[in-house]
Amino acid sequence: MRKIRDSFIVCLLALALAAPAVLAAGGEYLMYVGTYTNAGKSQGIYAYRFQSSTGRITPIGLVAELPSPSFFTIHPNQRWLYAISEITRWEGQNNIGPVSAYAIDRQSGKL
Repeated sequence: MRKIRDSFIVCLLALALAAPAVLAAGGEYLMYVGTYTNAGKSQGIYAYRFQSSTGRITPIGLVAELPSPSFFTIHPNQRWLYAISEITRWEGQNNIGPVSAYAIDRQSGKL
């Protein structure tokens, strides 16, 4: 069981280093993670707080409902998050996936 827990912690740390992050107050970062939604279990973009001094990751929860967001980038001013949905149909039309833009609330982490 300990090996599974240690592997989970390593995966979370890798996620923390790879996920788009916004610097919040006190050395804390906001991280955003996209999920595939076609299985019906996830709903889109989830946020977490990452405390760089302790390595602690705290879930904020669902911050945007979006179908299968698989790529993010954060604007250099850290006020906007851009997400691309990995879907082939949007609003009844074939396409390569829509781009969505969200304002970042640094206090709550919500979009």
